[in-house]
Amino acid sequence: MVTKREHELDHDAAEHHRKAAHHFTVAAHEHLKAAEADAHDDHVGAAHHAHLAYGHQIEGIRHAEIAAVDEEQADPRHDQKARDIIEFVRPDFDLEHVEAPVR
Repeated sequence: MVTKREHELDHDAAEHHRKAAHHFTVAAHEHLKAAEADAHDDHVGAAHHAHLAYGHQIEGIRHAEIAAVDEEQADPRHDQKARDIIEFVRPDFDLEHVEAPVR
């Protein structure tokens, strides 16, 4: 059963995947424009398009990371199998010897 929150996170993840794909596509096009400008010895144009490509790559990475986090939050146990052993973390209530600090 999928909760409303899990559904919202899946929807958000899908949107971030789309945005990531868009930015990576634009970055690729800008890199091609930079290469073309560089081939024509237009160093200013090449630098401009390379800078635009870099910005789109950063945005693409940002959206891809957000999508990954949203997916993990929506279904944190998606890769667990029934046979998996799950170790629970618990507080350590065992007494231990702690020495007083020396002044």
